[in-house]
Amino acid sequence: MTLIALLGFAAFFLSFLVAPMAILVIFYVGFAARDRSKRKVGHAAAPDSPVPDTMAAEARARQSVMERADTEAGQTSASRRLEGR
Repeated sequence: MTLIALLGFAAFFLSFLVAPMAILVIFYVGFAARDRSKRKVGHAAAPDSPVPDTMAAEARARQSVMERADTEAGQTSASRRLEGR
């Protein structure tokens, strides 16, 4: 009788661990499929037409923003050193 109760409790407890993981897997598969279909749309254009590489453009834009922030932060700290703060 005790073994049955322990097995029931174990199944009940594991359901709280498995159910959220299953939901996360469903969302992950859905988002991956959506992302993959978006990437395939860009490659479906005619081979002679120029297709902009949006991933590379986004990476360059992110890099320029980060470099600009680093530059501004460097100027700010250098100006503080000159002012004696």
